[in-house]
Amino acid sequence: MCIEVVSLDYPLSDYRPEVAAVAMDGWLREEFDLPDVGIACSYSGGADPYVFAWGTAEPPFRGSRLH
Repeated sequence: MCIEVVSLDYPLSDYRPEVAAVAMDGWLREEFDLPDVGIACSYSGGADPYVFAWGTAEPPFRGSRLH
């Protein structure tokens, strides 16, 4: 499957590529009735408040902000 994203609007100060990946994963799983593989995001507060879990999937991006 190939998905082309034509436009992704977001406040520049809030952009997190991981959020786009989690949102796309959720949409695909809902739209095509695919099983959950444990991809999720939770809010924990603090300096870097978002915690991403990639379950059995490989993280879509590499970087120091990914968990």
